[in-house]
Amino acid sequence: YQHGLLIPPIVAYLAWESGPRLRGVRAEASAVGLLVMTATGVVWAVARVADVNVAEQYAAVAMFPALVLATLGPAMLRALAFPLSYLFLMVPVGQALVPHLMEF
Repeated sequence: YQHGLLIPPIVAYLAWESGPRLRGVRAEASAVGLLVMTATGVVWAVARVADVNVAEQYAAVAMFPALVLATLGPAMLRALAFPLSYLFLMVPVGQALVPHLMEF
């Protein structure tokens, strides 16, 4: 589960490489982004109370694209879709598979 520390620098590099494509994109705030940010915050809070770590972690990561949508708009979100979706690889999943893989 140590791979999560490598993902943010990789995402930063991918976003940096998207620079030429981003220059032509107009940044504008979006009210829909605030709704998405609120929804992900509610999901995070419910998962936190229910002690569902995977849902909590996915909701926390989902706040980053929602933040981009809220502050920079849908055009910038589309331009940064791959780097932002790559962030979801930070969430450690598959713990339930470990015993089965060890048995195999």
